[in-house]
Amino acid sequence: MLAVPREGVMPTRLTGDLVTRFRMGSAAPNGSELVAELEGMLTRYIEFQNAAVRSLLAVWIMGTYLYTMFSHYGYLFFHSQFKRSGKTRSLELTHHLAFEATVPLNCPTVPAIRDTVACGQTILLDTIERWRQKSTESFGATMELLDCGFRNGAMLTKMVPDGKGVWRRELIPVYAPYVLAAINQDSLDDTALDRSFVIEMQRKSIKVKKARYSYHDCERRCSVIRDHLYLWALQNAETIWREYEASELEVDMDRLHLHDRAFDIWKPLFAIARSVGSRSCDLCEALSNLSVSLGGDPEAARDARALAVLRTLRQRANEDRVVLGMTRDLCSGLVDPPVDPLELHTFLTQWGFVQSVIRLPVGPRRAWKLTDEDLARIEAQLASDA
Repeated sequence: MLAVPREGVMPTRLTGDLVTRFRMGSAAPNGSELVAELEGMLTRYIEFQNAAVRSLLAVWIMGTYLYTMFSHYGYLFFHSQFKRSGKTRSLELTHHLAFEATVPLNCPTVPAIRDTVACGQTILLDTIERWRQKSTESFGATMELLDCGFRNGAMLTKMVPDGKGVWRRELIPVYAPYVLAAINQDSLDDTALDRSFVIEMQRKSIKVKKARYSYHDCERRCSVIRDHLYLWALQNAETIWREYEASELEVDMDRLHLHDRAFDIWKPLFAIARSVGSRSCDLCEALSNLSVSLGGDPEAARDARALAVLRTLRQRANEDRVVLGMTRDLCSGLVDPPVDPLELHTFLTQWGFVQSVIRLPVGPRRAWKLTDEDLARIEAQLASDA
């Protein structure tokens, strides 16, 4: 028998039977099993060039059932160079799996998004490249929402009439899990991109066969997983909260050298990954590699590259413990990707070395003379900074 909706009461996928099962202590799948179920369902319909992205989506979906206890929750943003690359399909799968997710909404207005967010749902926004096409005001208002919607407690103001001819200000909560899809990455401004897990989708080969999407068949398959997710979240919320607040998590994440915003949005996912049991190590490793490629601090990456270049140079020292050569000669075989002469010249100058005329086998040339003692001192400093 269908429940009769009541005014002011939002429909939910959390059934009375699930609440009873939770209160009776019914066992739900452990985290490892849930990750496998989610990854299997995603793989059934979508081709992923990078398996780590599939793991990211699985953990992000799990986190939507707990997002209110995190200080930040980053957006998923799918974009692609070509149409038919799996963006909308990713949104459709997320609709069936994530917490109280909407159907994919085609570029709705800001008031429509605010009203949906206020209901506490996961928001799926498709074809967002149309925001720029509507008007500058429409695009700006949407970016204003996305500027703060990843932050717990975020509010936007709205002027509403009180029925007596007076307008008053009302605060609208806008914190929620958001999934966005667009053809072009520049459909979002830099601020919104900074708050997102930016995933470039690739069009699959026609030789790769995936299940054809049917709403009712997919709902039937996903509803079981969704029930498991509700029970898992109810039973493991306290454990994940402890992981999220643990100082050890911050210490481990500091080693990834993520910029501040990336640190905020990756932290909930690592807290979940560390709590899933037997797959924790493999999952954390996959997320670690992906987080560095998507949210690594450029300065930290440059420092690591400089350290690799310097260590390779030290291996070139002759019997007098000196490295001699012109810039282009020293570049040969230095690290991967290769170092070009301009980059190496910049490194050596920053480290305090100066070129001078040196007699080489080919004759006098402007070249570098790098003593191993100086290189070792600089290496120690770079390693300490890293």
